[in-house]
Amino acid sequence: MSRAEQLASLATGPYLAACSLLVIAGIAKLRSRRAILGAAEIAVGAAGAAVGGVAALVVAAAYALLAAYVVHLLRTAPGTPCDCLGAASAPVTGAHLAVNVAACASAATAAFGVPPASELADQPLAALPFLGLVVCCAWLAALVLGAHADLRASSGGHR
Repeated sequence: MSRAEQLASLATGPYLAACSLLVIAGIAKLRSRRAILGAAEIAVGAAGAAVGGVAALVVAAAYALLAAYVVHLLRTAPGTPCDCLGAASAPVTGAHLAVNVAACASAATAAFGVPPASELADQPLAALPFLGLVVCCAWLAALVLGAHADLRASSGGHR
């Protein structure tokens, strides 16, 4: 296994967590005025998790666009609600940028490995523990984004 394949294999967990986070964010948007964006996030996240390869590059591109949007908001309209996970009052923060950049990097790296299903086939116990950890990572990222925004709001916006 080449070094690039090893890196791509190591990125599978974070990549699948990034795909899961897109699906979580998409589901949160389905009941809002941003339902079309939510449906697109669900489709991109699900396709990325199922297929890998080119779909992983689409996931990376989605996170790159989200990161660029966060940078734009942080520069031009700090305190703007992000509405990324359904919490319309949570402002965009540097944590959003960090999560988007990390997700973009893991997706771009995973794109050059084998499809996620192939990686999962090598996991013990039918990959259930691995997938459980992936879902926990995605949920933790969602909680961190919400908690970070809540902490900033409760401290009056100070870091």
